[in-house]
Amino acid sequence: MVASLENLDRIALLPAGTRLPSADEMRVSSTGPAALPIPSGAGTLQVTLGARAFLDPWQAAQLASTPRQWALNGESEVTAAKGAELLQDYLTPASASVTLLLRDTVTGLSYQLSTESVTVTPGPITLDDPVTTAVQPDASASATFDLELPGNVGLVLDGVRFDLSDSASGLRSVDYTISLAAGGAPLLGAATANWSSGTAYPADQFRGYDALMEDALPPTLREFTVDGTDGIQGTYLEVNAPPLPRSVIDPSSATWSLTTRMNPGEGGQSTANIWVGPGLAFTGYDPGGVYQAPERPRPRVPVAVTAETSEATTLTVGDEVEIDAFGGRIPGVIAAVTDVIPGVPGDQGALIDASALAQTYTSKGQTMPWPDELWAGIDGDPQAVRAAAADLPTVNSVSVVGDRAGGGTAEVAASALWVAAGCALVLALAGLAASAATTASSRRPEVAVLRALGMTPSAQARSRAIESGGVLVLATALGVASGWAVGWLVVRPVALSAIQQDPSFQVALRYDWRPWLILLAVGALGAACIVAWQAVTVRRQALETAYREEVR
Repeated sequence: MVASLENLDRIALLPAGTRLPSADEMRVSSTGPAALPIPSGAGTLQVTLGARAFLDPWQAAQLASTPRQWALNGESEVTAAKGAELLQDYLTPASASVTLLLRDTVTGLSYQLSTESVTVTPGPITLDDPVTTAVQPDASASATFDLELPGNVGLVLDGVRFDLSDSASGLRSVDYTISLAAGGAPLLGAATANWSSGTAYPADQFRGYDALMEDALPPTLREFTVDGTDGIQGTYLEVNAPPLPRSVIDPSSATWSLTTRMNPGEGGQSTANIWVGPGLAFTGYDPGGVYQAPERPRPRVPVAVTAETSEATTLTVGDEVEIDAFGGRIPGVIAAVTDVIPGVPGDQGALIDASALAQTYTSKGQTMPWPDELWAGIDGDPQAVRAAAADLPTVNSVSVVGDRAGGGTAEVAASALWVAAGCALVLALAGLAASAATTASSRRPEVAVLRALGMTPSAQARSRAIESGGVLVLATALGVASGWAVGWLVVRPVALSAIQQDPSFQVALRYDWRPWLILLAVGALGAACIVAWQAVTVRRQALETAYREEVR
């Protein structure tokens, strides 16, 4: 079960004497990069997104060599108009938008806020006529967006996703920038300096490519010939561009920079989604093989298990586990042994704090699945609350559970059992009265014999009362003891038949003393009256002097 432990113990109906682990016991302990807290009271976030299209030295050299390549292939004079038509691939726009991944620190639920796209159109290529050289200036665009935050919740920023669209097939680079502020105060910078991306190369390790870039400056061109399938040869010029990562991210300043570049021989890509967040492991393109992965402990989510689970699996506090859930494996560590897990069938189960689980998903660039149940405490008429909740959008069904004193099906079942016990008592007293009347009649000759032997009427009455009372006391004691024993054996099946689900805690037999004492008192009073009537009857029989045929 995954739930917010901040409020679960106040909402769930727990058996008396049981407790749940606190949220503090179930926190993720990590010394690595952390999520970025959003200032409390912030209602909006200001996101400034920019894009600058430019050519690095090798891309500029490749573009400038295009007229020479045309000449090598027999097109000695190309007009400016024709050249502009041939270089259209360099003029396709590039666009970007960003999505902020926010997380509620209590529930672990994630929210995504997205900006609109910012589009940059590369500058026009400068050509002479006829074309002998080609130059393209930088171009830039930017926009600021106000994103409204969910209210009345504590939020942290778990990550930023760049949604890029760039279908250019010509060589070029684009530098995307983003800054984030709340109430005019910048949020990015030192708090995100250790963030990383799974696909974009980290800027703090880009110095490993400095030597490759220095060796390739100034740019040079190599001429080579290719035989086409139609038998026609083509001559091409290739620039000595060093192999560089396709994207580089620098999250260390108040304005992030994400630089994408198209290397020679690589086609354009229409879309790309680049996540940046705390603890993401880089597995992207590293052509130089210079990336050195930092040593970071694998985050594990704290898990609480029931005593039955701990005994069955021999797991104790501190043991590491792998949990198969939500379509994947969740690394965990046993943090506590709990008395009960609400809502989990059976005695065995595991409990995870929703906020802690959300943090482990963040380290993988994922979001925790949304819950399929919402538990809430009720303040008011339960049926009125139920009707109001059923009218909410996306709510499929609503059920109301009784309060801690009991209620619902279990209370009805208990009441029915007490009514049955009362009826059984009435039948028992009626049977006892009938048995007493029969005994008084059938044992009348015995009264005459005992009187003849000198036993006084009072002694006979007292003897008969002790005899009947002793049998009743012994029968009552044996009945209560056997009932208690049978109860221990069948209480769980009875509970299951009442609530229609397997409780996650051990069901204990507990006396409801008030109705039990009432029934016992009524039974004792009825039995005492019957025994007293029997004693009075025996004494009256012993005092009679009239002749009776049945006593001869």
